[in-house]
Amino acid sequence: MDHKEKKNLSRGEEIGKLIAKYIEEKDFCDRSVIITVTDVELNDRMDIAKIYISIFPKDNELFIFQDIEKDVYYMQNFLNKNLRCRMSPKIKLLLVQDKKLEY
Repeated sequence: MDHKEKKNLSRGEEIGKLIAKYIEEKDFCDRSVIITVTDVELNDRMDIAKIYISIFPKDNELFIFQDIEKDVYYMQNFLNKNLRCRMSPKIKLLLVQDKKLEY
């Protein structure tokens, strides 16, 4: 693993933790629902971050995800203020079901 891949990995982990913290603080649902940031993918230029979110149970998954998506502007501001880098990547939220499995 070269330096650029390590930097991408550590930056992705930091972004994932910040987004998870934001979702936890905003409390988008009751305590019977689990929302998890499962993965963060950064492109090569590190200006776009695809954030994969898992919601369990699946019953109200789309409604909860839509509520989270409506708040993406404030989530981006939170990331801009708390991420330790010059330029924060633009957030793109996706459900885990949208991610293609690679084998």
